[in-house]
Amino acid sequence: MRHLRPGFTFTGLTGANDEDAEKPEGAWTPEEMVHYMLDKVREGEFYILAPDNETKKEVDQLRIMWAAADIAEGRPALSRWHPNWAALYEEYIRDGLAQLE
Repeated sequence: MRHLRPGFTFTGLTGANDEDAEKPEGAWTPEEMVHYMLDKVREGEFYILAPDNETKKEVDQLRIMWAAADIAEGRPALSRWHPNWAALYEEYIRDGLAQLE
C-alpha cells in the first residue's frame, strides 16, 4: 500500500460534473493524476506527493512540515488559516523558500 497526496484535481467533488464547468487552469485532470501516480508506483515511491499546476513542490513540502508541527506542538488543526497563526505561517513559508534559493 502506498500513500498518495494529490494536488488540485478537477473531479466531481470540485465541480467537474457541472454542465458549464471548465477545468481551472491550476487543476489536473483525474487522468493526469492517475498517470502520475502509476509512474511513481513503478518507480517504487511509497509517499507520492502529486503536484498540480498551481503549487510548487517546495511549497507543498513546507506545508506538510507545518501541518506535522500542528500535531507535534499542539497547535489548532490547519493552523495556517487560523488568525493567531496565519502571519507566522506566511513567515515560515517565506523563510523556507528563501533558504532554498
